[in-house]
Amino acid sequence: MKLQRLALALSLAALISACVVGSVTAQDEISPRATRMNTFHGPTGLLRVPTAFVAVQNNAQYGVALRENERAASVTYGITDYAEIGATIVDQDGRSNKAIVSGKINVIPSNIGWFQLGLGAIDPFDVYDDSYYIVASTGILGAPKGLEEKSIGLRLHLGYGTGIYREDPIGGAELFLDERFSVIGEYDGDDFNFGLRYSHRRQPFRILVGVADTDFFLSSTVSLEF
Repeated sequence: MKLQRLALALSLAALISACVVGSVTAQDEISPRATRMNTFHGPTGLLRVPTAFVAVQNNAQYGVALRENERAASVTYGITDYAEIGATIVDQDGRSNKAIVSGKINVIPSNIGWFQLGLGAIDPFDVYDDSYYIVASTGILGAPKGLEEKSIGLRLHLGYGTGIYREDPIGGAELFLDERFSVIGEYDGDDFNFGLRYSHRRQPFRILVGVADTDFFLSSTVSLEF
């Protein structure tokens, strides 16, 4: 119940922040960085699968995620352009709440500019289930009208993870329909999950509605700069 109240409070805070934060520049409105969301366990990514990307430097991403039998509230902070750290509270039916930490570094090969690597850890202290992963992210199609030239209309992610990812391949895809909506699909080492993501053009607010395995899944993220 405590986590449910916390999740509700963070959701309300996210909605309020989305309404009151000032307008950003046109470039910020259409930047692909505006689509970055916390995954269920915290790191920047899709629904449950992290991507190679990290939170923007000096930005804190506050996220909540709700599923039929589990809930999570997280914060992820970009400490540099290439690294993030985070903390998440996970509440599962029939189990006590768990507070876990996470971290990820982003690597861009100097001789290959069309993909990035992410190396990360979730719960390295094994409070919940210590997990490690590596994932590559790349774009293969041009952006839809309304997005900046450097953005990508289709992004693919492929990697491998241990712990919560069951020592299996993980990955997913993001298909950008326009500057606001994108379709998400992923495999988290156990289940196939799908969702529709909405990214506000002027405010740092995103919401994702989908299905994780056969359960309804809802998550939201709001970013604040410090």
